[in-house]
Amino acid sequence: MKIGTREDRELDVDLKRGPVLAFDPGGKWLAGGNGDGEIYLWSLPDLARVDGPAPSENPIDALAFRRDEPVLVHVGSMGDIVCWHLEERRELPLTYDTPRRRPPVGCVAVSPDGELLVAGSSDADAPRNPVFVWRARDGRFLGPLFGHSAPVRALAFSPDGKILASGGEDGTVRLWDPRTLEEIHTLGDLRGWVRSLAYSPDGRVLAVAPDQGDQVILWDVAARSELGFLSRLGGFSPAVAFTPDGRYLVAAANDGRTRVWSFGDLLAPDASPGKEGSEEGGDK
Repeated sequence: MKIGTREDRELDVDLKRGPVLAFDPGGKWLAGGNGDGEIYLWSLPDLARVDGPAPSENPIDALAFRRDEPVLVHVGSMGDIVCWHLEERRELPLTYDTPRRRPPVGCVAVSPDGELLVAGSSDADAPRNPVFVWRARDGRFLGPLFGHSAPVRALAFSPDGKILASGGEDGTVRLWDPRTLEEIHTLGDLRGWVRSLAYSPDGRVLAVAPDQGDQVILWDVAARSELGFLSRLGGFSPAVAFTPDGRYLVAAANDGRTRVWSFGDLLAPDASPGKEGSEEGGDK
């Protein structure tokens, strides 16, 4: 079932070569990064460019905002985790290590209350790739989450912070309790390995971007079943994010364009589960 109305709005930069996107939970900023190590910031809702961090020496693989402080967390291809203070315009002296040698990580997320920072292992040679959990404010290691048999490529907390979703090259999305470090459920058969995950602000929908086709799959979190999909993205989407008000889903496709999808009332509590949306707008 196709859902949503597409509205094409182009950002003022080219996010080709592995684009990643993240919205500030407070609705103030949108961050974007690319394979050239560049990180961009836009103010919302006008999408005006504002000063961001200096370019990284490594490609940007993941971006996340902390809710408790104006801090942007990013991960480079060398597996380093960097915290950059948005107001003070400086890198924070925080280190996120494990008791044993930590493999490089390829994705990162911060819990809604700002207490936890998680990152997924991207070690292609390892038989198991865990998700690592730290206390965000001081880097205290809390433990690993074992389940994925291939590199972990996407992480997302539910809005209430009670569920952590992880997606990997093994073609699964796993749901975890981040406090007890226990697995809750596994979503499989996702048409290829998972590139990006995003919860809707009300926690009812989980957007999953696989690397096959040009669709973003929407999952009903409570029913743990597929709700529908967004199509005609212009290629696979390596980055998806909901706006803080839940009205739009932003998808950065591998053709370098950024699509903005409007749901209207399709996902309202009283919406019919069989309702199909229309597609509008064209490529710009």
